[in-house]
Amino acid sequence: MTITIDGSREGRIFQGIGGVFSNGMTKLLEDYPKEQREDILRLLFEDNFGASLQHVKVEIGSDVNTSSGTVPSHMRSRKDFDITRGSELWIAALARDINPAITMEALRWGTPSWIQNDDDKYLYYLNFLKGAEKEFGIRFGYLGCDQNEGAFDRDWVVNTLAPGLQRDGFEDIRLVAAESDSGWQIAEEALTDEALDKVCTVFNCHYTVESTGTAVESGKPLWAGEHLAGMRHDFAQGALTAAYNMLSMYPLGRMTMYEMHPALEANYPSTPFNYKGMIAASWPWSGHYEVTSGLWTTAHFTQFIKPGWQYIDDACQVGTEKDGKEKCGFITLKAPNGQDWSMILVNCTGTEREYSFLASGKLKKNRLHVWRTDEKESFVRLEDIVPEYGAFRIELPPNTIYSVTTTEGQRKGQPETEIPADKTMTLPWTDDFATYKEGGQPRYTSDQGGAFEVTVREGRAVLKQRITQKTKPIDWVYRTTPYPCTLLGSELWTDYRVEAEILLPSKESFAYVAGRCVNNGKFDNFPCGYLLLVQGNGVWELRRQEEMLLTGREKEFCLDSLHRLTLGFEKACLTAFLDGERLGQVEETSLSAGQAALGSSYHEVCFASLRITGQRQYSCQRYPELDGRIQWVGEWHRKDGDYADFGRRKRYTETPGSSMEFAFEGTGACITGSRDRNGGIVQIYVDGRLAESVDCYCKTDNDRKTGESIPRSRNTVAAVYGLGPGIHRIKLEVSGKRNPSSEGGMVAVDAVEILGGTGLAQMSVCRV
Repeated sequence: MTITIDGSREGRIFQGIGGVFSNGMTKLLEDYPKEQREDILRLLFEDNFGASLQHVKVEIGSDVNTSSGTVPSHMRSRKDFDITRGSELWIAALARDINPAITMEALRWGTPSWIQNDDDKYLYYLNFLKGAEKEFGIRFGYLGCDQNEGAFDRDWVVNTLAPGLQRDGFEDIRLVAAESDSGWQIAEEALTDEALDKVCTVFNCHYTVESTGTAVESGKPLWAGEHLAGMRHDFAQGALTAAYNMLSMYPLGRMTMYEMHPALEANYPSTPFNYKGMIAASWPWSGHYEVTSGLWTTAHFTQFIKPGWQYIDDACQVGTEKDGKEKCGFITLKAPNGQDWSMILVNCTGTEREYSFLASGKLKKNRLHVWRTDEKESFVRLEDIVPEYGAFRIELPPNTIYSVTTTEGQRKGQPETEIPADKTMTLPWTDDFATYKEGGQPRYTSDQGGAFEVTVREGRAVLKQRITQKTKPIDWVYRTTPYPCTLLGSELWTDYRVEAEILLPSKESFAYVAGRCVNNGKFDNFPCGYLLLVQGNGVWELRRQEEMLLTGREKEFCLDSLHRLTLGFEKACLTAFLDGERLGQVEETSLSAGQAALGSSYHEVCFASLRITGQRQYSCQRYPELDGRIQWVGEWHRKDGDYADFGRRKRYTETPGSSMEFAFEGTGACITGSRDRNGGIVQIYVDGRLAESVDCYCKTDNDRKTGESIPRSRNTVAAVYGLGPGIHRIKLEVSGKRNPSSEGGMVAVDAVEILGGTGLAQMSVCRV
C-alpha cells in the first residue's frame, strides 16, 4: 500500500517540543565550570545543534520539595520579595539568549503558607511575572492556571487571575489548563462554562498521548503538558519510547506540544526520579556530564519540524497496543512555505517495517535527506533518497527512529570543550561561605527541604536555614517535604569525616551533619544516611536515618555559642564528636558509601563553616549489576525502572542455591541492594571460604500512598573489609533460610563496590 503525502491537505499547527525545568533539578548546572556549562546549554537550546528545545516550562518556586529538591520561593511572606532565588529563571534567560524564538511557560507546584486568599495568590503570581521581566528580561507567553497535578480552582482562574492579568499589563499571556495527570476534565467543564472556556487558551494533560472527543472538538491547542524524557538506563524503554510518545501524540490525540520532564538532570542521583534527563549533569566538581540518546531522538523532531509547521493529517499514522497494533508509525508536517516538508518515523518493534510513499501537490520531490538513531548509533546522516516522480520507499529497521526532510541545516553538534572524565569529588573540601552573594546557595549543595542561604551574622558569613514553622509552605500533592536538608558531594565517598560549626537559636531547634547518604525517598524526614544531631537542650543523637544508634546529653550546652559537630566513617565504624570531645562509637554495616549533608529543624539554624576530610582511602568504585564481570548462577530476575535502586536496575531471587560471584583487586568489597520485611538469609564466601551469614530482613514503613512496604534501598547486603593486597573472590549464595519475622526469602542486588586497588577483575584471573 502506498501512502500519499498530499501537500494540499491540512491539519493542526505544531507548537513545539519543550522541556520542564523544575523540582530542584537545575541547580547543579550553575556550579559547573563555565566551559562545560555553556556546552550543555548549547546542546539543550541552540537551533539545529542538539535537542534544540523549542519551549521552556519553569516552576514558580515555593520552597517545598516538588520531586527531587526544592525551588526557592520569590515571596516567603506578603512583604518579602527576591526574584533571583533559584535556578529556573536563570536557565530560562540563558535559553532565550541562545534561541530568541523559544517560548516560555511558568507553573506552580507548592504553595507558600502566607497565601490565604485569591488576592494573596494573585500577588504571588503577579510579582513573579513582573520580577522575571524586570530582572531577567523574560516575558512569559504561557502560564499554568493553577497547581501542577493538584487543585484547579475555576473561580480563581475566571474571577481573579484572568482579569488581573488583563488589568496589570499581561493581557498577552495565554492560560494553560489544567495540568491534570488524570484526564481531560477541563474540556468537559469548559464545554458548559462559557467564562472558563473564554479565558483558557490551551488545554493540557500529563502522561498521556491520547485525548478525548470533547477536547479535540473544543478547537483549542492540546498539549502533552508533562511527559517522559528518554530514561537513560535503557534505550527501548527510554529514548525510543519517548520518541514514540512525541510521534503518536498527534495521530492519537491531536496534541501539538510535548513537554518532557525533566529535560536536564542537574541534581544528585540519590534523589527521586533520577536517570530521566536527556543530559545528566550531576558532577559539577569535575565538569563531567553525559549526553544520552534521548537528546538525539529529540533532535529527530526539533531539527526537522519547527513551531508553525502544519501536520498533514492523512500522512500521520501510528499503532497502539490498545487497538491490537504494534507501536510503529510516522508523522508528516509541511513548512509555512507549502513546499518543504519533513517526516519522522519510529519503529518500536523487533521486526523491520517497510513503507511506500508518494509526495504530491506543491511539496518538493527532488531529494530527501535521511537521519537515523538506534541503540548503537545516534543521529547519523544516511544516504539521500531521490524519489521517482515523488515515489519512494523506506525500510525501517527494528527499534529505530528516522527523520526524512527536504530541508538543510541539521547537525549533530559537538561540545567546544572535550567532556572531562568522571571522577570522585576530591577531599578535603572546605567552605566558610565567604565567597557568595547575600542569599546565595553554596556550591555543590542541593536543598531537599527548607532553604539554605548565605547571609552575614555579626560580621561573619554563615549558611542560614530560612524556613521556620511559621513560614513552612504547603506541600505539593505527591511529595512530602522533609526536615530542612541540603546534600553535598560524591555518592562514592566511603571513609571520611564531615564537620560543621553550628549555632542553634532555641532549645526546640536542632542541627545535624550527615554522611554516607545514599537515597532520599519521597516521604523521609531525614536522608537515608548516618546523622549526628544535636538539639538546643544539649541532647545529641547518632542515627541511621530514623533509627537511633546512640544518644546522650551535654548538660552545659550553650545556645549563644558555636558548636562543632563531627561525624567520622572508617569501614564499619562510626565515630561522633561534639566540640572535639568524643561522644561515642558504633559498628554499623548498613551503608558503605554516600554523600554528606547538613540539616536542621524548621528554625533559623546557622552553619558557620563546613569541612569534609578523607581518610587514606575515601572513595570506592561502584559497578552496576549488569557488569559482565559479575557472574549470576541460578534463577535471578530483573527489575528495571525503580529510582530507589542504583542505576534503576537490580536482580532479585528467592531460589535457594542461586548465587552471584565476582573477582576484584582491592582491600574490601560491598554488595549493595535492598533489605525488606521479606528478606532472606545469604551466605558470603571470601576466597572460597564461608565468611558469614547475612540476614536481609528488616522492619520497614509503608508507602503513604500505596500502603506497600518501602524497602531499604541501596543498602549494604554484605561487606568485607581488611583484605590483603591482590586478587580476591566473593560469592553470595541464597541459603533458603529466613528470619522467623520475615515474610519471605528475598535477596535483591543492584551494585558492587570495591575499596582500594584497581576494581573488578575477570573471574578467569582469580585462583584460589
